[in-house]
Amino acid sequence: MDKRLSSTAIKMEELRQQQICTDIAMHCEGGVVLAHQCVLIASCPYFEKMFTIDMSEKNTGCVNFKSISKNVIETIVKYLYTAQMPTLDDDFSFSRQLISTSHTMELQDLLINCWKQITNNLNAEKFARLWAVAIEFDLEKEGSIEKYAKNNMKEISEKANVHDLTQIQITRLIQSVDQKQFCNECVRCILKWNSNCSVIREEISVQLLQKLDLSHLDDVTLYHLLQNFRSNEKKETIENVLTREAVSRLPKTPKGQKPTSTPGKATAQRRVTSTYPIKPQFNFPSGSNVAPNRTDLSSSECRTN
Repeated sequence: MDKRLSSTAIKMEELRQQQICTDIAMHCEGGVVLAHQCVLIASCPYFEKMFTIDMSEKNTGCVNFKSISKNVIETIVKYLYTAQMPTLDDDFSFSRQLISTSHTMELQDLLINCWKQITNNLNAEKFARLWAVAIEFDLEKEGSIEKYAKNNMKEISEKANVHDLTQIQITRLIQSVDQKQFCNECVRCILKWNSNCSVIREEISVQLLQKLDLSHLDDVTLYHLLQNFRSNEKKETIENVLTREAVSRLPKTPKGQKPTSTPGKATAQRRVTSTYPIKPQFNFPSGSNVAPNRTDLSSSECRTN
């Protein structure tokens, strides 16, 4: 900024702080912020529209920001006067409201600067709430959050609170990563998101799973998911989708070849092998309580020939 302009901006900010010739009062949550109408018009499209058309604010000099904190409006007005970017701390609620208000006021430079600051030191614990902000304001391509998702999907699937995401947010997360490379992690995220087992989320989760190529889901993960997830719904469920994938991995008996039975087995074991003449080729984890020579799948899909 030119030195003379900078000096003028600083002087105008001093006049505002001293409440000299201020003619606009912005009523916020927690107090009132005073300003000069001419400065607001010159520096912000939002205020330009407000004060140059026949709106009540133009006539009264009062602006209602009752749902926005005084600190947020004060930060924005100071930026409008001085063009100086604020330095944000770890107060997520303040940062989110500042981004939201900047978006409303069409202050894109301020919005992007604030967004890059709060996504500078990402971790799995912060990820879900920041991802929600990214999707809401179309910021996933800005800063480092999409790159973080692509490089840290395993950590996100284990630690991030994805349950709080909306349908659009969880869908965009799954779409943003390599679904073949991170198939296990994508499935885990979907199941965590559906952890309250609501009917609506169950249906959406089924749709998300069906869009994945589950052949990339490894046997150990598939086994654990089937063991840990139970559903009594009669309609299409997550368990159905995962069970179908497990069944698809059973070796097929060649057409015309009769299944061979193993003599000397117990009656119960013969019943199992008569249904499944060939053992399923799963690499179940060591120490599993499921015998490797039988299947433990309970879905009706497993009882079809």
